[in-house]
Amino acid sequence: MSAELWANPRLSYDLSALLHCDQTLTTTPRLAYDIESVVDFMATEGFIPELLALESGATVPADILTRYSAEEIALSLVERLRRTRDRLSNDPTSYYDFRNDTQLQMVFPDAVLEKIVANGFLNSHQINRGKTDPVYASACMECVELRMLGVTFPSGSPELREKIMAILPKYAYLGMQRPDPAVWNTRHDTRYGNVVAVFKPHVKDRVTFTPGNSYLIPENAHTLDYRTNTPLPEPDYVGQGLTDRPEWGHHWEAQVWGTLTLADVEYFMVDCPKLGASATDRIAALQQTQIPVFKCAQDPTTARMSQGAPLP
Repeated sequence: MSAELWANPRLSYDLSALLHCDQTLTTTPRLAYDIESVVDFMATEGFIPELLALESGATVPADILTRYSAEEIALSLVERLRRTRDRLSNDPTSYYDFRNDTQLQMVFPDAVLEKIVANGFLNSHQINRGKTDPVYASACMECVELRMLGVTFPSGSPELREKIMAILPKYAYLGMQRPDPAVWNTRHDTRYGNVVAVFKPHVKDRVTFTPGNSYLIPENAHTLDYRTNTPLPEPDYVGQGLTDRPEWGHHWEAQVWGTLTLADVEYFMVDCPKLGASATDRIAALQQTQIPVFKCAQDPTTARMSQGAPLP
């Protein structure tokens, strides 16, 4: 059994009691949660074992990058983070269910739909715009992203680099679906576009999130199975001198690792308040993808966007 498990005093004690058939402990929520964590740690089916076993700061082996798809690698790297950062140190319960009470949403301009149809959703690395934003000029954007996962990638051939760029995240939001005074809802920035793509639940298995812009808090990235009874604070934008970037505040940033295409989209929402309307021909283009298109309904108080009436 992993030494990391036995290094957890609470867990090692509970497991020792369990192995000695102390039935009085098996009914406690703490022990039930710890046993669940052990089962997680020992399971490898559907994942790449070499990635699950990586130490913090380790480099992903080059042969793994060539043998597996970007989606398979992303799935295992996010699972590794779930097991090491989000399971053994967390509470058995949580003030919010980030997996089941959220939608994975992305805002994009309807003018780029044809490019998405042809190439999928690309990140700034793939479209060669990783250094154009002056906010990122003093830091390596990829370095920040890899700090979220706690691993590094090797250098290599152009083909290897293409695979790495495909693994790096595409940025989206968590749309909070359950009202909670401790959980603000994402307020979408109009500069990102006027169409909201809502992704299918399976995509969440390779998603991390931060309570605000990940550029400031990469080590605070969590998976959607994160459990805590302490509400997560936003980054200190004022302390960082970023008060001129209002869109950075008051949102839940989601990072989708691996490939992301229209096949992952459950439906589109258009004509959302503050995001702007789509022209008739653009709505027709969205409908030609055979993905359902709905009017957007938005709560003026909470900013929560939800599915409205379907478009004919």
